[in-house]
Amino acid sequence: MLAGNLLKISAKNLVNEIGETWPPEFATDSRGVEARESILKLAGIEIAEHFDNYKKKVNSELERLLSLEKPNTFSSVGLLGMPRHNPEVLAEVMQMAYDSSTPASEIAGLIHISYRNRKLIESEEFILRVKYYINVTKVRKYVAGFAPMENYQDFCTDVKDNFNKALAQMGEKLGGDFRSIEYEFYMQGSAVWKRYPTDPFPEGVDPNDYTELPAPGDVEFAIIMDSENFDAFIRELDKCKVKATGRLKDKIKTTIKYTEKNNEIGNSFLKYFKVDDTDALSMIQNAGFTHLTGVASSKKIGFKIFKSGTIGALEPLIPFKYK
Repeated sequence: MLAGNLLKISAKNLVNEIGETWPPEFATDSRGVEARESILKLAGIEIAEHFDNYKKKVNSELERLLSLEKPNTFSSVGLLGMPRHNPEVLAEVMQMAYDSSTPASEIAGLIHISYRNRKLIESEEFILRVKYYINVTKVRKYVAGFAPMENYQDFCTDVKDNFNKALAQMGEKLGGDFRSIEYEFYMQGSAVWKRYPTDPFPEGVDPNDYTELPAPGDVEFAIIMDSENFDAFIRELDKCKVKATGRLKDKIKTTIKYTEKNNEIGNSFLKYFKVDDTDALSMIQNAGFTHLTGVASSKKIGFKIFKSGTIGALEPLIPFKYK
């Protein structure tokens, strides 16, 4: 009896420690799936109960993401008041996500993106995109436009280095100092669940399953800062405005003005700051473009700076990887 109780307590502690994101082998290997079910049963947790709790987390996160958006930009219902996706569709994608140990925040982010009013995604395509994200993007650990992982790592390294170079030179020439500001880089946008024809598939995935999947319109990354660093970045940008001239001065002014009501900073001011024989924006885009495949031009690389936790439509985020 005592041994049984101790096993149950240990199993519950393990489930609580793992949370919703089980190690990959518990989702992809049949023996791992059986082991996960055995651990849940040992902990006294029914599979159905565990899945219901997962769905509650997804719905709670969806509500949070929707609360962050501007009015009338996202909606779970269409113009006639009908659900954007019927309950069966949502149940299917949540089941896929649960079975693969995809965090509730990630599947909530994908559902949320499908609720964007200006970019409607039909349910059939939505299911295919989620399936691709789970079976391909999460397995490869990088987004569309790269083959193989080394190219993704080179992209991440060169983009980060050139962004830092642009800020360093801007600070030196215009009197700002961005050196102490901390931020992280993530891939985001449609490239997390769309593919270019040149993108590789992980072993065991049938490419014929995804022939109807559209190609991304661009490749986007996000630079995420917490509130303190975001505000510090704006202060240093404001210092640069004093010495800036012409279009650069105007762009910095409008960029700072925009942040008064928005928690993001666009990249257009970089276009008017010269670095070497080009502008800072082109320097960053060109550095990344050399490592992409299937993407039409460097201008298809987009990015913004965001204050963390304030933008709903960023999830899921794929971390930059470096060599």
